[in-house]
Amino acid sequence: RGPIAGQKCAQIVEGADPHTWKDNFLCLPPNTPYKLQWSSAGPVKDKECIQWLEAADPHTWKDNYLCADKLSGPAMKAARPAWPGDFKWSFAGVPAGYSCARILELAEPAPHTWHDNFFCWKNDKADPGMRWSMAGPLPGHKCVNTEEKADPHTWQDNFICVPDNSPYDLKWSSAGPIKGLECIQWLEAADPHTWKDNYLCHTALTPVAPVHLASVSYTMVYGGYSWGYKTNIVLGGGFVGTTTYDTQAKALTACYGNTKCLGVSYTPEDKKYRLNAAVTEVSHPNGKHWLKKGTSYTYYGRVWSHKTGYQVTGAKAATTKYTDLKTALAACASSDDCNAVNKHSTTELYLMKGTTVEAKSGMACYLQGDTVAQYGGYSYTSLSGMTYGGWLSSTEYTTYTLGLKACSSNSKCTGVTKLSTGKYRLNSGSTVTSNTKYTLYPRGGLSSSVYYYNYDNKVFAAHSPYAMTGKIDGVTYTTRATALDKCVQYEKCIGFTQSAYNKYYLNSATTMTKTAGNIAHVMHETALVSSGYMWQQYTGKALTGTATTTTYTTFALAAKACSSNSACKGVTYVSAKKYQLNSSVTTQTKSGQIGWAKRGATTSYKSYYWTAHNGFKGQEYVSTTSYSSLNAAQVKCLATSTCGGVTKNGAKYYLNKYHSLSSNSGTSVYIKGGEVTTPITVYLSYGGYTWKMKSHWHFKTKLTTTKYTTRNAALLACTKNAKCMGISYEAAKEYYLGSGTAYGSLKYRKMFIKYGTMSTYGGYTWTYKKDYTLDGGYLATTAYTTKALGMTACKSKSTCKGVILKGGKYYMGKGDSFSSSSGYTTYKKTSTVKKLKDHYWSVYSGYTLSGDIKSYTTLTLAITACASSTTCHGVTTHSSKVHKTHTGYTPSTGSGKTTYIKGSTYSSSYSTRYASHVYMVYQPYVLATAYGSKITTRAAAFKACEADKDCNGFTRYGAGNFKLCKKATKTLTVGAAAYIRSGTSIISGGRLWGLYEGYTLTGYADTTKYASEAKAMTACTSSSTCKGITKEAAANYRINTGYSPSEKSTMECFIMGSSVATSNSYYWTTKSSYEFDTVGTTKYTTLANAKTACVKAGASKCMGVTMHGSTEYYLGSVRTIHPNSDYTIYILGGPEVSVTTVDISYADYAWTKKKKVPIATLR
Repeated sequence: RGPIAGQKCAQIVEGADPHTWKDNFLCLPPNTPYKLQWSSAGPVKDKECIQWLEAADPHTWKDNYLCADKLSGPAMKAARPAWPGDFKWSFAGVPAGYSCARILELAEPAPHTWHDNFFCWKNDKADPGMRWSMAGPLPGHKCVNTEEKADPHTWQDNFICVPDNSPYDLKWSSAGPIKGLECIQWLEAADPHTWKDNYLCHTALTPVAPVHLASVSYTMVYGGYSWGYKTNIVLGGGFVGTTTYDTQAKALTACYGNTKCLGVSYTPEDKKYRLNAAVTEVSHPNGKHWLKKGTSYTYYGRVWSHKTGYQVTGAKAATTKYTDLKTALAACASSDDCNAVNKHSTTELYLMKGTTVEAKSGMACYLQGDTVAQYGGYSYTSLSGMTYGGWLSSTEYTTYTLGLKACSSNSKCTGVTKLSTGKYRLNSGSTVTSNTKYTLYPRGGLSSSVYYYNYDNKVFAAHSPYAMTGKIDGVTYTTRATALDKCVQYEKCIGFTQSAYNKYYLNSATTMTKTAGNIAHVMHETALVSSGYMWQQYTGKALTGTATTTTYTTFALAAKACSSNSACKGVTYVSAKKYQLNSSVTTQTKSGQIGWAKRGATTSYKSYYWTAHNGFKGQEYVSTTSYSSLNAAQVKCLATSTCGGVTKNGAKYYLNKYHSLSSNSGTSVYIKGGEVTTPITVYLSYGGYTWKMKSHWHFKTKLTTTKYTTRNAALLACTKNAKCMGISYEAAKEYYLGSGTAYGSLKYRKMFIKYGTMSTYGGYTWTYKKDYTLDGGYLATTAYTTKALGMTACKSKSTCKGVILKGGKYYMGKGDSFSSSSGYTTYKKTSTVKKLKDHYWSVYSGYTLSGDIKSYTTLTLAITACASSTTCHGVTTHSSKVHKTHTGYTPSTGSGKTTYIKGSTYSSSYSTRYASHVYMVYQPYVLATAYGSKITTRAAAFKACEADKDCNGFTRYGAGNFKLCKKATKTLTVGAAAYIRSGTSIISGGRLWGLYEGYTLTGYADTTKYASEAKAMTACTSSSTCKGITKEAAANYRINTGYSPSEKSTMECFIMGSSVATSNSYYWTTKSSYEFDTVGTTKYTTLANAKTACVKAGASKCMGVTMHGSTEYYLGSVRTIHPNSDYTIYILGGPEVSVTTVDISYADYAWTKKKKVPIATLR
């Protein structure tokens, strides 16, 4: 209805709206400091504007704004209006000299003339904050219902309201004045519904003029949010719930965890804190409030309030477009005109003059706050010319850092005041007072942060300021390195707490509590360093979110792609040859999958890991000394026991004292991690198995608690236990059997994985696994008909990793690991091997061993010495004349060197015939109870034993050194060979059989009863499990699986020996897949020629013949033999014996083979 007379009015008009907007005005009292300006075409340049939006109105209401110059005062000094004298009711418009609240009910018919009714107060009084509502009570206000029950026009939801902190306590009456109160009549004579007896009442009240208190404001950080703190002002407009809090910390904690809470107010009358649901500022002497401005972001020494989905309105501080956030924030912090930054996109940012924000989808803004620092997990804002009332103590600190350090560790400290240069005191009060000589650093809330570093190939996450629960050993460690070493080796330890800057406690629980000055170092799974980053491994889990649809065939390729993709937060192994990039580090359980979260950028320097984190600085520096390069600072840090890393600030580098950090987005830190431990993998042959040894790893699960004091004892126990998957070396003389396939990385540990059954061929060990293939598949499509042909082809190709058997054919395979696959059998090429002095030796070029014992001039001398020593585990060739023996068995890199790692002894056995007996030969063993003089040749030893009834065999101790033995008990002795005299020898079916009369064998190889000795022997030779035969009765022969005879007077047994043949009047034992330790150089083209030459050379010089191929034969010059799948040997036995049968007749019987047969049966 046009402007109000006597008031300053701005026309509110939308030209495109046909609904009578031309006579609408917004009016203020004539003495108002506000100069309102309306725009129906967007914000007014250089003004602060508020959008008037009604989305449901189609008439272009999206670009309408009410604007004015930015105004933060002046403060109101006038008294509030007195009741009732300064208030007035008007039913005929706004009376002169008054400001009013319009009293309107739109449901009233026009003839009732409610459009010109007002409740008013004098212009020279302060605004009492009265507001009218015809839609229920207003939030944050004290409201009284003005219902007139006789009026049918919806007066039940009409209210007159004042702010919560108002001194007015209004009462309503629709039936005359209230007795004892001062009442003002509300009269509308045109309304027929009994409006002549309605009154608004209150006790007589004359509020005093408020004493104006300057409001102090600053920005503080608490709980990850920035808070606008102001004194002498509270927030009005409603509360979140009815709960009150007795401390600032409790209230702020409740607020930052509640999305409805927009701030916190403190009222001195009841000394309580309340959560606010609105942000209207209301003057309140000695009150104060904390406005939740946005998530906090610290950069360039200032705290910035970050609000996503909002923009700052008004004019730009400069026209420059910035292409990255940090450059824009730095420019704003350096500009006198800039108060905020608007972020349109990651590459489009502008500096803004204003601070008023409005919702804007797709945008973000950063409001500039005060200068801020962090110490002990607390934030400290800098306020010049201010201090807190009240001192905590009289102690003065000489530096800013010492003051913050003391305050952070004292729960009663509220801040630090700088009195003058070199003088700082702690505060206990919270009321800000002016003092131009001082600078106040009020303590804010505990600000959480986390950084990561690598120690012993474990990811450690350092959470500040937190402490962990569950102390496990009661020890206080004084260095982080000691705590780390103890924790990674302690099974129950899952991390440690750093307290008081240089005290450390091991913990067994991951529960963390916020504790000032503490850092919780939580130990996580395995850390991998690849493509310049540290990757935290999650076994059996996958990361969520997809960064790209591209997948990769190896982790290395995936990590490389992820490291250069800012959207990529990690990698997940999904299945064979499928690695996926992820956009989140959140995990979900996925059996068979492995996730790797991308943590800090990590490099190695001077054999240590250094993990970089932007937005941090050292809480303290070792000294004020700066360095011009990172490497120079790192070298000095490694030489300084108190240094925990390096801070980069501009072009300078500083040493961090200990490991406490503060958030500071303008700097970067390089956290010193652990030593670079490069795991080395080698293969060992022991007990018929291949063992995959990995340094700095161990089995996570022990099979038993039994502790073994030597590696070999543990390996031997593992070979005998089907559930054992390998062994772990935990400490000196501590080995344990391992269970399962879960492995952990630990410095100084070693693990030996039982990789598979071992065999040798072509100078390599081959690990056998049934129902497995290689993960790389076939190297080529060529099929081989025998294993030997496949291995021969594979051993000459470096790209061939093994031989795969499928469907009766052998194929060369590729890939470094076994992969389960039914129907396949794989022989994986694992290591180069030598068989010397009764041992397997795994050979590795470019490596050396630790623990020198002695140096030898030849490899043979060194190998011989090591083979005979229980403490020697290997030999390293340094040069042609330097060969060292070692106690260590974990190789380390050694350029130009070759290491021979000693495995288990290999044992061989065969049978040979001399005179009428079978001799079982066992290498490397000695027999018990040696006696008599030394015998110099094997032939002489045979003869002597045959002639001595007490002889059960003899031992060859070395060349030209034999002795007879009374007992057949064997003992392992490197370099020796035991010859046990067994039963009477019989040759049948190309095999040597030892006859034991009055004995039987155990175990049946089948259920058949054979009618003759020859048939039983033929069946036994063809059976893979048969070891001999027993004649149980006439025409009843059984084939047996046992080979240890036991007494049975009515039976006789035959133990099957080696393949044997006669040639050149000697017995020759045939043994496949073996060779003599030493052979001659003369090559013979036929076996017959080689045997003839061997017999001619004599038994003292030739021990047999080695077949290297179908046309290559060499004479063996030593008795010792070793396994080799490429060769077959023919061992020279005793002279062929001619058997003469003599029948003796006595007492009407014919006697043969010590058994009597009736003469009548021989006719």
